[in-house]
Amino acid sequence: MPDLNNNSFGVGQLAGKMPIATYSTSSYQINSGSAIAAGTSFTDSITATGVLTTDLDVAIRARDAVWSTIPKGLQLISATVTATNTISAVWRNSLATAIPAASIPAAGVWTALVLGQFSK
Repeated sequence: MPDLNNNSFGVGQLAGKMPIATYSTSSYQINSGSAIAAGTSFTDSITATGVLTTDLDVAIRARDAVWSTIPKGLQLISATVTATNTISAVWRNSLATAIPAASIPAAGVWTALVLGQFSK
């Protein structure tokens, strides 16, 4: 998940968690390709066939062709499974200016990674 500078979150935030399942999403475009006003947050629903409401820790990441084009200042705040096969992603434009529609990456396939305790 990108932070302010489109970097991945630190490994320390995943302490004790291991990947236990991966799923591909259907084609997804951030905010449906629409402009994002300065300082605003919004929620997108993403279809990821296979995720379950019992999957408490989930991360999403775009394939490199899309990932590299996410505008600086657009932050993924959270990704939560809200229904079977559905992830809600909360995004925030942390910039003092709008992100124009032309800067929103094209639709693409994303990967959903479910994290959990590998053994108990």
